[in-house]
Amino acid sequence: MQIYPKKSNIKYIDYLILVPARSGSKRIKNKNLVNFSGKPLIYWTIKEAKKINKKSMLVISSNSKKIIDFCKKNGIYNFIKRPATLSTSETSTWDVVRHSLDYYKKNNILFKNILLLQPTSPLRKISHISQAINYFERKKLKGLISVSRLSKPLDWTFSSGKKINFYDKKKYKIFFKKNKKLQDVIPNGAIYIFKVKTLKIKNFIYQKKVEGFLMDEKFSIDVDTENELKLARYYSQL
Repeated sequence: MQIYPKKSNIKYIDYLILVPARSGSKRIKNKNLVNFSGKPLIYWTIKEAKKINKKSMLVISSNSKKIIDFCKKNGIYNFIKRPATLSTSETSTWDVVRHSLDYYKKNNILFKNILLLQPTSPLRKISHISQAINYFERKKLKGLISVSRLSKPLDWTFSSGKKINFYDKKKYKIFFKKNKKLQDVIPNGAIYIFKVKTLKIKNFIYQKKVEGFLMDEKFSIDVDTENELKLARYYSQL
């Protein structure tokens, strides 16, 4: 649900739903507009985001006219034209978030929370987003990050330089003694929720009240390479 506040007075909105979608991807050309199940990749994130039943504003941050034009055709009217300095492969997503918050602050619109939905997670559904929001609010968290289980135990990894060396005394002791009480997880890029005031804290992700939200591997594909795109297309047909 989108809210269109007036600019005469300060307006407070519960969630800024931000979809960052720049052009210029390296591994997959025009990644956010690449065909996925008959629609551009970004379409699937927009489709689910529009179903969110919260006092919110859905915003696309982009440097691409093609992406903006496509979003307009799909009922999105809130855009932030991202500057070139925030449109490179080295740009931090959180710098894009802060830029968006500053943009609306200058226009007398303040948000309580940020809900970040990257368009590279086309299999993430409204059910996952709603469950994540409910958990975030119920637990009164500072932040929530969606995660999925690793297919192999983290203990099986080794650090290496040019030469891959398996000599590690600590690893030797635990390689075949995986602690079955623990589960190894990794952020999957599908859902990020943070209180806006938390973003001002140094190392804001590493706080006691920031928790992971577990998602099944099937819905956790983060499309960054051609192989991941193929895998996501396969899962979408199951």
